[in-house]
Amino acid sequence: MKDKDTELLPCPFCGNIADLKKCPTSTSPRVYIECSKCGATTKSIYASLDYCAVKEAAKLWNRRAIPDEVVSEVENAFIAVDDQLCNILNELRRKIEAGDFKEVIRNIIEELYVREDNNEETVHIPADSDPA
Repeated sequence: MKDKDTELLPCPFCGNIADLKKCPTSTSPRVYIECSKCGATTKSIYASLDYCAVKEAAKLWNRRAIPDEVVSEVENAFIAVDDQLCNILNELRRKIEAGDFKEVIRNIIEELYVREDNNEETVHIPADSDPA
């Protein structure tokens, strides 16, 4: 299939190549696209003289539609992360504006030095001997 209308994209599931197949059990001529590795397929398309089933099957295979529910879920996740980030940054800004630089620096150091030690999360903070 070298025609632009019938050129096949890689499998959306495994990335492998796909091939045009003829339905062996159908009484009428039908074609479909199948991944050569994972077996993903399109529905079978009836082939006739006045209808190009190969182009239609390729069009179905190359379609990369994402369901609205998935798009919505991803958008909501980004909004939640964005809200959390905004809250953290606003809190840091308030502390800086209040002149509490020591607390801001302590928070940053805590984030940088958090590590797992003896199966417990331990925070290593330098001594507070120097005033900020």
